[in-house]
Amino acid sequence: MKVWQKLAAAAIGGLLLNKVQNALEKKAECDEAEARRIELENEHSALENERIQDEIDRENERVKRERERLEAEKLRQESWKGFEDEISESDFKLMVAAAKKGINRLVSLTSVGPIVYGTVLSESGDYQWDFQVDFNDFGQITGTYYVYGEQKYDTIVNKVANTIKGYIENFPFEYIDDETDNCLQEIPYTEFKFCPNCGREIVVKGSKFCTFCGKALINTEI
Repeated sequence: MKVWQKLAAAAIGGLLLNKVQNALEKKAECDEAEARRIELENEHSALENERIQDEIDRENERVKRERERLEAEKLRQESWKGFEDEISESDFKLMVAAAKKGINRLVSLTSVGPIVYGTVLSESGDYQWDFQVDFNDFGQITGTYYVYGEQKYDTIVNKVANTIKGYIENFPFEYIDDETDNCLQEIPYTEFKFCPNCGREIVVKGSKFCTFCGKALINTEI
């Protein structure tokens, strides 16, 4: 082989070697980038799995707390056996009547057992809304109460509940004046066949309160 042929072959060989080396280097870079991508994906998957597990744990904890709350609520409601403490039902009704005084938008405030039922006129005067305050504290009247209703955080509801709470916690004391006492006299009512509030049939003829919704059957025509 002539010299120039040898030189040409060497040059070609060098170019091929460079190509191979470049290809190998590029492949190594690609492999490294792919490995890094897989590593990042695994890290992301691990973080995502951790996030999902945290959400599952929080939801399980929320469900557990809600189940415990419902069980406690059921136990509380079932614990009521009647007024057995020093506060009688008539005492409680007097407290409820006294709590109504001075609240102009409070249309009605009555009680059935330990539960207080109220109806409030909206500020606009266009509609009325109801609330309930349950003073059954696991079978006792202690001042602890539970409020129900869409507007249970309203200031009127808060005032009524805390006023009665104050009467209970400071019982006995003089809180009934003539005006309040007068409102406890015979309440006019009509012998309804059906409750004008919830529409259920009146079970006890001549009842002053609906046994289903607790609303007073006052001054309403059939």
